Amino acid sequence: MVVCSQILCDDKINFKIQDLMLKTICSNLLSLLISLELAGNFCQAEVKSIIQPIIDQHPNQTGTYLLEKGQDALVARAWLAANARESINVQYFIWSVDPVGILAIEALLSAAERGVKVKVIVDDFLLQADSKSLSALDAHENIEIKVYNPVVRTGVTTIKKYYNLINNFKKFNQRMHDKTFTVDRVAGITGGRNMADEYFDYDNQYTFRDRDVLVIGDVVNKMEQSFELYWNSELAVALKLLYPIEPTKKESLKIQKDLHDFASNPENYPSNIKESINNLQQHFEKIIDDFDFAKVEWLFDLPGKNLNTDLSGLGHSTKKIMEVLESAKQTILIQSPYLVLDQAALTFFHKLAKRGIKIRIITNSLESTDNLAAFSGYHKIRKQLLAWGIQLYEFKAYPQIEETLMQRYKDLAKKPIFAIHAKSFVVDQQIAYIGTFNLDPRSINLNTEVGVLIKNQLIADKLKSAIEEDLKPENSYNLSFENPEKDVSFAKRLKLWFYKLLPIQKLL
Repeated sequence: MVVCSQILCDDKINFKIQDLMLKTICSNLLSLLISLELAGNFCQAEVKSIIQPIIDQHPNQTGTYLLEKGQDALVARAWLAANARESINVQYFIWSVDPVGILAIEALLSAAERGVKVKVIVDDFLLQADSKSLSALDAHENIEIKVYNPVVRTGVTTIKKYYNLINNFKKFNQRMHDKTFTVDRVAGITGGRNMADEYFDYDNQYTFRDRDVLVIGDVVNKMEQSFELYWNSELAVALKLLYPIEPTKKESLKIQKDLHDFASNPENYPSNIKESINNLQQHFEKIIDDFDFAKVEWLFDLPGKNLNTDLSGLGHSTKKIMEVLESAKQTILIQSPYLVLDQAALTFFHKLAKRGIKIRIITNSLESTDNLAAFSGYHKIRKQLLAWGIQLYEFKAYPQIEETLMQRYKDLAKKPIFAIHAKSFVVDQQIAYIGTFNLDPRSINLNTEVGVLIKNQLIADKLKSAIEEDLKPENSYNLSFENPEKDVSFAKRLKLWFYKLLPIQKLL
């Protein structure tokens, strides 16, 4: 479950750019992000003109590049948005009203003003922006916004919200957990990252060790097809239907101008950021040189996930992932922020362990987790998994690898908590998965999920190496002989005990 206390919406938050300018004008985060948005003024390339010749050399294959660092993931998105010429299609579960979220919106607005057709689907549950600001963007002739399953927040009164909760509890809990970003039908990004500071290593209190994959070629067409399936679904509701009273043209232009002013004010970034601006094109071209090509399968769930009336019912992603894990001959290596297994999932893993499959799983520790409720579900089954011979590792709150993955680490006065949010696995060192799927009941039964399945030893080895780096003693506790909770405060352990008493396993 990805709903965490750091991200929970505040109804008082609004989308007034002038307020956020005061909040972020001195931040290093703003400096980097502004440089990325301004990079469009320096890069005269077009996405398709650079990428299509490479795709043509590898027909019916997909180029992949793992985005392990938050800054690299941001650079890739910034370059693609700045150099798009035809279309940008975006799906996200969380799109926060913070510097990353705002500057990402400004990048889409800039693309739309160049004539690029922009479509955005965002889940309703954690949507923060106020109605007038959203409508001002949607009013642009090249921007369309839809909201997935709007029964909680967008255009919903408080009375209607609680009516929806009582009247259709399952639908209330079925969310679009997808994260996709495709440009000009030739390039795309998917993985664990939502659009918010903490997913790109720019929250100074709490940030995520996450993973995306940049893809070009064959699988992008499949990503576009699944996007269109969601776009045309009755669950994706046009913003104009949710907020029929549109802002005036003057109001819309003012909001759009504020966005541009925020992203282009040179006073908001120091002079040393110019190097990042000038090197952005070169950096992206280096990424292109490092693509690995292979056959890639696109996994996605249908809108609405399943037709069961209760909280159970598997989706396509769940079935395919189970099939791949079940095919293991020797080893399974999993990285998941949450490890909450119901009885069916426990039985599934027990059978794998009894077959002699070496299973290693890394998840968050009590000290690093962003979600105590989800951790309580894992805590209940931890001893059982260990008894079956499954090797468990728990990520430390301040792992040594944080210094390597966070490119601004040396500039920080205090290290933020670093928690796993990457969702990946490797089977028999031959098959790799990177996507949005958590090992929890929400991903298994309720939330729609996406991801790429890659049957290629070279790519699987790269993913395996990245995960195994996180397993090292300086980064994780090995539960076979360590107690990861010995230094956790009594208050936090007491909260964990309380959550373990609640009958909420199916919602974790």
